[in-house]
Amino acid sequence: PMLLIASAFYYLNKVDQDCGTTFSWVTRAMGPWAGWLGGWAITMTGVLVVGSLADVAVSFTLLAVGLDGWVANDFVRQLLTVLLIIVMTGLCVIGTELSAKVQNALILLQVAFLLVFVAVALYRVYAGTTGFDSIEPSASWLNP
Repeated sequence: PMLLIASAFYYLNKVDQDCGTTFSWVTRAMGPWAGWLGGWAITMTGVLVVGSLADVAVSFTLLAVGLDGWVANDFVRQLLTVLLIIVMTGLCVIGTELSAKVQNALILLQVAFLLVFVAVALYRVYAGTTGFDSIEPSASWLNP
């Protein structure tokens, strides 16, 4: 689904570059009421989800560096979450180019960590060193 969404945004931006994205595109295609609804849905999703995503990012970063006690402390975790939101907001306010560079760096880091995770997981499955009940991946899983 994410690949399809990313592809849709890529092609929509090639045809009609617009910072309003959903609002603008849906308004042109389906009318102002649908565009308004889509725009508000995106806005409210951003408002409601940003805090949750920042909390997840802070929690797993703390766990990754071995600060498990900080994750359990609600005050510390929430303080770091608010600081992360403030820093990211500052990046957006400073400028789109800086924001885009930081976003690209974060995407590269995410992909790198994901590849490391996959490599370690597959190694442990095939080496038989995982502590979990695991089965070896098979190409037949992809056959509908």
